[in-house]
Amino acid sequence: GGYGAVPEVSETGDDLVVIDGRLARGPERIIRLVEAGAQKRTMADIRSLATCFEAYHLDNDAFPGAPTAGWVDVGTIVNLLQPIYIRTMPLVDAWGRPFTFWSDGERYRIVSAGRDGVPDADWTTAPATGETSGFDRDIVMGDGTFIQWPGDAVPGPN
Repeated sequence: GGYGAVPEVSETGDDLVVIDGRLARGPERIIRLVEAGAQKRTMADIRSLATCFEAYHLDNDAFPGAPTAGWVDVGTIVNLLQPIYIRTMPLVDAWGRPFTFWSDGERYRIVSAGRDGVPDADWTTAPATGETSGFDRDIVMGDGTFIQWPGDAVPGPN
């Protein structure tokens, strides 16, 4: 099956279309709220992953999966963290793409490449950028702290 177009919304004249359970097109204000919610959920999942990484480090004196050979999907270390450090590990961000991570044993980075799925930088060496706007920007945690994250306000279209 699949979902067809929902009848026209009279105030705006836009169609709302749901594809794979996600709002794909509609009034811009609705899309922005949906995407802002996706960013918040992704940040919460990254915090959960980081908590697991930190707890694992306390017990093992190294971060899970370290040293990694470049960027790796977090799904590759499920067996190290689940169910000991977390009941159900988040594997994908709100856009359905795998969280990736890197670690050298002493440091780590966990990344969601945002709505577009394209990394903004090589976060193994990129400096912290802080608050950003736009739904395509990466959400990045490094060593227990967000080093790039969406601002509190709902960003405008990028």
